[in-house]
Order: sequence, then structure tokens, then C-alpha cells
Amino acid sequence: MRATYRHTAIRALSCRETPHGAVHAFAIPHGALRGKRRSVYFLQYHASRGHYQRTCNYVYSMNKAEIIEKVHGVLGGTKADAERAVETMIDSISGALKSGEEVSIAGLGIFSTKMRPARTGRNPRTGETIQIPAMRVPKFRAAKGLKDAVK
Repeated sequence: MRATYRHTAIRALSCRETPHGAVHAFAIPHGALRGKRRSVYFLQYHASRGHYQRTCNYVYSMNKAEIIEKVHGVLGGTKADAERAVETMIDSISGALKSGEEVSIAGLGIFSTKMRPARTGRNPRTGETIQIPAMRVPKFRAAKGLKDAVK
């Protein structure tokens, strides 16, 4: 299901049946809004009233600067120290993955790499067939603690 909101195409996230009618959830893409939040609209059809009712929720995404702020708040010191700590963690994980190692962080999950086989694809502009080479891509498996925290 597709709809438009202020001339922006939005896509349906889900549709479920409730005793009062169907609930449709729509998400507006990140580029359509300014700031860090993304709107999720829920349209619920009330069969007894014969119309849709719209509610809006906001989904926030965290970026690197906000992670640095949190580390700074916990550790104290300077913001530069917190930034170096976050950068060191990211560089350590990236370096280990480049060398083919796995990185396991208790309570968070396992970072690893896997090989994606070569395949044929299409150039969307011209429609011609192209050969996509095999490549190594990063992979993340969430730990049980993270899965339980997100539930």
C-alpha cells in the first residue's frame, strides 16, 4: 500500500486487524523531514463509525554525536576525550573486521564478515546486464540481552 503525504511517497509498514477495524501504519522517509525524527502515522478504520482516525508517533534515531554526548555524560572529562573513546571503539571494530576477525561484545552482539557471491545485476538507468563481483560484507548478530531489551 502506498500513499502520499505533502507530495512525498510513503510506504505501508503493516496492517493488522483489530476488533474495531484495520490499523495501517505508514512511515515517512528520513529525507522528507528535517531533524532526527521520523513520523509514523497510524490510520485506524472504525467500522462502527465508518471513518479512519489518524494518530502520529515519532521515531527517533541516534547518531554518532549523540553517542559521544552520552559517553561524555557518563565519563565526565572533556568532550574530546569522549570523542576519542568512541572513535577508538569504532576503529577497533573496523580494523578487526578488515583483518577477518570477529568482534564479540557481551550483551550487545557479534560483529563479523561474510562473503557475498558474485552475481549478475541490471543497471537501472540503461537496463543493461552487469556483473557484480564477489565481496566481503559486514554482518551483525544481536546478543540475547539486546534482543530481550528491545522487546
